[in-house]
Amino acid sequence: MDYSKTILRGRVDSEPLIQRDEGRDCKATFQMEVKSRLARSKERTDVHNIVCFGRVAESCRFLKRGRTVTVEGRPQNFKMGDGGELRAEVVAEKIVFEDEREPEPPPAGNGEKVLYRSLPRSTDW
Repeated sequence: MDYSKTILRGRVDSEPLIQRDEGRDCKATFQMEVKSRLARSKERTDVHNIVCFGRVAESCRFLKRGRTVTVEGRPQNFKMGDGGELRAEVVAEKIVFEDEREPEPPPAGNGEKVLYRSLPRSTDW
């Protein structure tokens, strides 16, 4: 079985367009730009079309233009219309939000940071 995988890391170039159909399936599309260095002084920016479905598409509501993300997926090519131009896109299987800050843990009573706080267990289910 042949398999092709693409991993892109870059910035979101357009706000995602999120659509839902009658079956409540979710589809999101957006563009991202990836910069690559060709030589010491030359840099190239490629713009990629990204499409995702299901839970991955639902997570796209948190994407904003300029946010850094890593997209893992498979490349897909198709023709637009009859004899139209060949288009390429990446069908995302996983999106990682790179510039998300870790939330600060709540301070303990004496100002120390708490690494782990467990919740009391209840046996009356």
